[in-house]
Amino acid sequence: MERAEFMCRFIIYFCIACPSVAFSAVHLETYCFKMDGGRDVRLEFHTYFDTASEVTLGSVRYGHSKKGIPLVLSGAHADTSSKAANPVSSTSWIEFVDGKVNGTYEFSSQGGQIFDLTYTSKASGKKTSFVFEPNAEVSTEGVCTWPH
Repeated sequence: MERAEFMCRFIIYFCIACPSVAFSAVHLETYCFKMDGGRDVRLEFHTYFDTASEVTLGSVRYGHSKKGIPLVLSGAHADTSSKAANPVSSTSWIEFVDGKVNGTYEFSSQGGQIFDLTYTSKASGKKTSFVFEPNAEVSTEGVCTWPH
């Protein structure tokens, strides 16, 4: 049996054995950021939520890199002390490079308003701030198209 045929059969059997996986929806959200300050560093921040398993994962992709960096959600917080209709929420993400923790990202928003994304290097403790780029468009595949 060829490898492609084996993989096809494996996927079909897996979907039959785990029907919730076959019919679950994965929601993708993409946000476009640029480095705060003089350098022209662009970053795509992706979140994935599987409704069946209620698992949330993420990734970041810098500039024109073809490969993303995987992120795992490590915490979420909503500040409900304000009387605002939508609380300020923040999520923390652990970055993995070559199977090792490399740093963390902090994402903050309020309702539909995106505030910022901050990266902290595990090795140096250095923080890098990114600001949301409202003029970037997101394709149906979740790729940022940057303004010129």
